[in-house]
Amino acid sequence: MHAAKNALNGDQPGLGKTIQAIAAIKMHKCQKILYFTLATLKATVKEEFELRAPNSQTVIIRGEKKQRDKIWSQDANVYIANYELLLRDLPEMQKIKWDAIIADEATRLSNPQAKTTRAIKKLNAIYKFPLSGTPLSNAVQDVWSIIDFCEPGALGSYWQFVDRYCEKDVWGSIKGYKNLDILRKEIHPYCIRRLKKEVLQQLPPKMYENIYIELSASERKMYNAIKQELKNELKSLGMTDRGGLQNMITKMLRLKQAADSLELISDIRKSSKLEGLKELLQSICVDGNKVVIFTFFKTMALILMRELVEYNPLLIAGGVSEQDRNDNRDKFNSNIENRILISTDAGSFGLNLQKKSKSIIHYDIPWSVSKTEQREDRVHRIGQTGQVIVYKMIAKDTIDEYSLQVLSMKQNTAEKVLGDRDRLRNKRVSRETIRKLLQ
Repeated sequence: MHAAKNALNGDQPGLGKTIQAIAAIKMHKCQKILYFTLATLKATVKEEFELRAPNSQTVIIRGEKKQRDKIWSQDANVYIANYELLLRDLPEMQKIKWDAIIADEATRLSNPQAKTTRAIKKLNAIYKFPLSGTPLSNAVQDVWSIIDFCEPGALGSYWQFVDRYCEKDVWGSIKGYKNLDILRKEIHPYCIRRLKKEVLQQLPPKMYENIYIELSASERKMYNAIKQELKNELKSLGMTDRGGLQNMITKMLRLKQAADSLELISDIRKSSKLEGLKELLQSICVDGNKVVIFTFFKTMALILMRELVEYNPLLIAGGVSEQDRNDNRDKFNSNIENRILISTDAGSFGLNLQKKSKSIIHYDIPWSVSKTEQREDRVHRIGQTGQVIVYKMIAKDTIDEYSLQVLSMKQNTAEKVLGDRDRLRNKRVSRETIRKLLQ
């Protein structure tokens, strides 16, 4: 990417395209970077920059027009925006002299006639780096539009490209492709493409990525109301009221439910985390990759079954018979069309899913390190020949982030904070611990 200056990074999902892009702009000493990504992934990108380029000032473009204009006017290094803002804030973007533009999930630019694609091509920058694990998601023409963004004219005009590489029927519709060996040579100077199997020996057997989600205003309001109710209840508890404290721990599950989906605690079908999951699945459920999704709540598992029907999901949870569990496991391991398996912690014991699955998603985070490992070991075990990527869905500024902190500690520390349900009888949870958690 550094040598090419303008290049499409088409590495398969899980090979670190964002990290490579950050490395390239650091090598170029870029000071003004515009980073486009999906709306639900903006917070995740910010976390990545804070980790990989801690000296850079990074801002997320969000809010109403006045608020966004104020953020655009800040003297920051990295501006993170979603693609929809190209149609709303293009004049503000054009006012800034960009050193680099990074277009994550660049399949959003595969349609040359789309307003978003036309808008982004009006922006100037010294370096342009589109990123996509599936640069040819639908048709060969997709790659023309993406490369034309980073290196205009490199593949000629769109109609020249179609005449050279596409076959048409008598009505002028594209029916097939030709000269693909020539096309491969044409795009080589502008496209990086590595497969997981090519670099497998360089990769650890298990990689982790946190996906940070911003709650909507209505979700935040509901979450804060529940938190305040718990705080008020905590104030009324005596320091020695063990029964009341343990009851508080149970009630704190409502915070996890609010972060997962408002549907778990109300009649409102709203979940920013679920929308973020759908966008994540679009990028990782490719090339035969199968995904196991874990959640603490059976009701949430049923919601996921309903919302992810396009992937022909299978369910393993408490209440599912042993025969059905075995049947669903076998279907997941053998059937191409069943791309997702959804499991609760109650249904995960004794499973062997390593044959086909390469990705694990923690839709919510267990308190216990051991439970987290039990989830992951359903897939990452003897017999798994490929790299496994573990994703954690984290709602920003919620109990999810505290759960993540717990998991970063040693296992005995995690048990001291809350512990597994069967250990609550023997391990005291202090009033002060719960107070800090709610803060």
